[in-house]
Amino acid sequence: MLGKRARDSAEKKTVHNGSPKADDPTKCLSKLVSHPRVSRVYSRAVCSLLDEPLQVIKKKTVRKVGGSVGASVNVDIWSAKCIKDSFIAATIHYVGDGSLKNAFLGLKRLKGRHDAQTIKWGYLKILNSMGINECSIYRMVTDSGANIVCAFKNKYGVLLHGETGNAGYEEVTAVSISSDLDDRFYLLRR
Repeated sequence: MLGKRARDSAEKKTVHNGSPKADDPTKCLSKLVSHPRVSRVYSRAVCSLLDEPLQVIKKKTVRKVGGSVGASVNVDIWSAKCIKDSFIAATIHYVGDGSLKNAFLGLKRLKGRHDAQTIKWGYLKILNSMGINECSIYRMVTDSGANIVCAFKNKYGVLLHGETGNAGYEEVTAVSISSDLDDRFYLLRR
């Protein structure tokens, strides 16, 4: 009979070479998915599994937005030196079933300069991917970035900081709970 010390020594000498044990599916899957040939196929498979539920959500959102009186879209651009790519994102806010509803419309990569034409192209691409007609958008809310304001000034009009709003425009101020600073947003209206 082996003593405790001899058993511990024998267990420590056991070395597993080669592939992970079959009883550890996480390691097997992790190794398989990280393989260059498999990773593309795996990501396509996951996307195809998610495509049908995503289409259902898109159809419901478009139907509800179409049935509302008017919709407001928030648009913002995310870019920084630590992020290699820049993105434009949009959310939509509307009244449905007697209450305020919102939905994430999309996130698209911006290529090239952040000029008005590129921003407008990204915004329209997001709307088109959801099947939402630009005519159903009543108001646009964004920050005071000159490039975003320029992208939408011909479509929605622009209220710049400090203006009185006598042309039917209103300034909206959102107070950030997590910060001491106020975030200023401007309401752009057609």
